[in-house]
Amino acid sequence: MKREELNTLLADAAGRGNGIFVLNLACDDPIALLNRALATEKAAALTDAAKAAAEQMKAEKCIVMLPEGFDSFGIEGAETVIVPRSLVLREAPAALHMLATGELRACPDERSYPTEGLDGRPTVIADAVTLLHQEGKKALMLVTADTRKLLEVDVGTAVSDILQSQGIPHAEKPLLLGGLTGRMVPASTPLTVEDTPDFDLLRPYGAAECMADTAASLLANAREESCQKCVLCREGTWQMAAIFADVTEGKATRDTLPMIDDIGPLIQAGAFCTFGKGMARLAVSILSACKAELDMHIIRKQCPTGVCAAFNRKTYAIDPKKCAANGDCVDECPEDAITFKKNFISMIDKAMCTGCGKCASVCEEGAIVVYDGKMRVPDKATRVGRFK
Repeated sequence: MKREELNTLLADAAGRGNGIFVLNLACDDPIALLNRALATEKAAALTDAAKAAAEQMKAEKCIVMLPEGFDSFGIEGAETVIVPRSLVLREAPAALHMLATGELRACPDERSYPTEGLDGRPTVIADAVTLLHQEGKKALMLVTADTRKLLEVDVGTAVSDILQSQGIPHAEKPLLLGGLTGRMVPASTPLTVEDTPDFDLLRPYGAAECMADTAASLLANAREESCQKCVLCREGTWQMAAIFADVTEGKATRDTLPMIDDIGPLIQAGAFCTFGKGMARLAVSILSACKAELDMHIIRKQCPTGVCAAFNRKTYAIDPKKCAANGDCVDECPEDAITFKKNFISMIDKAMCTGCGKCASVCEEGAIVVYDGKMRVPDKATRVGRFK
């Protein structure tokens, strides 16, 4: 919400009387946690701003929505309500529904806010970002693999200048803006800070971080963040998380990622709330911003950073010139990944093999070796001694 919009709501509520002011600190993105940082590092200023807003609307009641696990944030005379932290609560109808029923859900059809809010009274809800907003300034969180810092910068500042000033060198990896409802942008994209939620977070990635693993983690978080009440968001977050997980596990094919391009726009168009629409936009942006690294996982079956364990495991094969077809390896394999038939060369199913090496340890002929991609192996049942 823009500060100008908040002032309009406060003035309207003041004219109606019997109002309720709500400070919402539970609507954070789990990566940025910008409201938490503001409430922690600028507690006095936020308390004053909340009191001023309540006075401006002549509120007769003040409520502070605190996320579970957050240290107390007290405003004299205010009621504190502990609720789950969720991006869904960024929308006022969802926050009102949470306060009234204790249930987390998107509420797209509720049009009474703010004139008939909580208990049928005029209710105005504002977060720390809005209350502490200064014209021409943007509060944002700069997060890396090992640092987290609250910054306040001028709108229009080049993102590259911010990173340089914080000792973060230019990287070839993409940059995450805004968190789970933001977007991933290529490192080469020229960016300047805007006064929008997309710039609540700057998350540059280092050379040692895998973008496929990052994508899988982001969409897994999005799946947990969903209130599960909207079919498109519930099923969409599950599907997208599964797709990126397949990439990290070496299960994805060339046809896997285009599915996100197919379902992403549908979710953006039909999801109940801004969270659902935003997480779909994030997933689609990852495809273009991280294409090279995703393709390495899918096409070349390599994780260039070595993060994805599925690409680091050993792959075994049976040397057809040494195999005696005695079946010892079959009995030892815990995954039933070895095809055995008497007098025929045994074969290892690479998709099922976990690389444990137990089969190699019992093969007296030394026929089971780490596969280097060069040794020819049969692709169908072949009698011992007849493979050429």
